[in-house]
Amino acid sequence: MKKRAVLYLLKDLSGKNQERHEREMANLAREWGFDVARRLAIPRTSTTPLMGLVKSMYKVEAAAVFVPNLAHLMRGERAVTERCLLVDTSTRATYRKYHKWPNTLGSKGYSRDFDFVFDDAEKEEAWLAACRLTRIEPQ
Repeated sequence: MKKRAVLYLLKDLSGKNQERHEREMANLAREWGFDVARRLAIPRTSTTPLMGLVKSMYKVEAAAVFVPNLAHLMRGERAVTERCLLVDTSTRATYRKYHKWPNTLGSKGYSRDFDFVFDDAEKEEAWLAACRLTRIEPQ
């Protein structure tokens, strides 16, 4: 059985290049031996765009996530690499599972990658549960 991959992009960020981005991600995934299990094209205005990605990663048991470039993750790279391989299609750069991203804590006590996402406590708790993260109290 082939390894499964999720293709992920933000529609607003891809703009008129969306079809080309989707094609490039799919071609690279197949070239590297992945079966494309899910394609996600999410509006950037979505309240929790990465939540759909994380849920999909778990649902299809993804071994990799392909993005046109890291900007599509809105600084949420860590959420992806906690679960699987991350591939930046534009540069073909890969980030292994458990990649060591810079250790920067945000004002809420966990990675700055997550500080911008939440506008209420319920969404915050749902996100932390989905990512299986725990809050780190700043020293």
